[in-house]
Amino acid sequence: MSSLKRHFTAIIGKKEQGSYVSSSPSSAARKAVSKLCADDKKRKVKFSIRETTQNSRKKTYGTYIGYMQKLEGRVIRYKPVAKLDKKSNKMKGGVIIGRGKEGFILQPNLNSKKMNEVSKLIKITHKDEIKKIMDYESRLITIDKSAQYHIPIISGRDYNSNNINKNNLDKNKNKIKELKEFNPNFKITYKYGGISIDTFLENFEKYSSIVNKDYCKKILLGIVNIFEGLYIFYINGIHHIDLHSGNIVFLIDNPIIMRMIDMQDYRLQKNLSNFIWDLKNLDIIIQNLIRKFIKVFQDDPEFIAKLSEFLNIPELQQYIQSNVKDFGEETFERIKAEMKAKIDAM
Repeated sequence: MSSLKRHFTAIIGKKEQGSYVSSSPSSAARKAVSKLCADDKKRKVKFSIRETTQNSRKKTYGTYIGYMQKLEGRVIRYKPVAKLDKKSNKMKGGVIIGRGKEGFILQPNLNSKKMNEVSKLIKITHKDEIKKIMDYESRLITIDKSAQYHIPIISGRDYNSNNINKNNLDKNKNKIKELKEFNPNFKITYKYGGISIDTFLENFEKYSSIVNKDYCKKILLGIVNIFEGLYIFYINGIHHIDLHSGNIVFLIDNPIIMRMIDMQDYRLQKNLSNFIWDLKNLDIIIQNLIRKFIKVFQDDPEFIAKLSEFLNIPELQQYIQSNVKDFGEETFERIKAEMKAKIDAM
């Protein structure tokens, strides 16, 4: 189980049924099934999972259908299964989870309703823009085959903005109004990459209960991955240019998996100044994260000192603060190694 501890309770009717510690609602649901069906392996249960973690929004997940699945073998064994009840969880469209200058991000993916995919609704003014976007993504995938550093595009298609009325996309009427006025005409489908650092920082009180030392280290390891991604793209002639906390996303239960979105430097030309610009913006993002983390560890000055020292890498600061002629592989490897060493020492 992940070191991230969240607390949940199962709800059947109006009654709470037990308390479960887990990293996600789905894993808590499986634990609930094990307990609820412990005395009757043929029982099926219908329930919801409500988060009870301190300072969380106490959100309810489900409805789930749970049962014990018999496993094949000489010894009779069972495993708990908790599936979302499709009849109880119908969704007409997606909830708006982000807004950038390029367009709106919605989850689940429109039409398919997949929670592990998101839709980005944008406005295309010239048809050649579509080819430009898809060709650029092909270049990104060629460089980042395993999608370690960026969230890849799954598909792109025309979108009729009249569907905004039909889909009942979001309960927030103001967001719906903004989306209608934006009048998108193209939908891009991405794999879901988690929440943005911006969302994490804006709602830090909500997430502060899960921020322990191990979690801080995992976030910083995610940052090291972004630093590596910026360098890999740079040596292949690609820069982010618009790197900010809203364009870096991570999985809340595994922040090491951290990637970039909205890379749109179509010039495909290696440029040290652009790379340094990206590094400067990454430096700002790290500072904002560390300031938030420090508030959590007021009673631990030793850990605060280690957090504060994370960016104290003279070679990195030399590139951020002055004009330089090159940034080679040896420089990259030294800075990356020092970042990891500082994290290991925390």
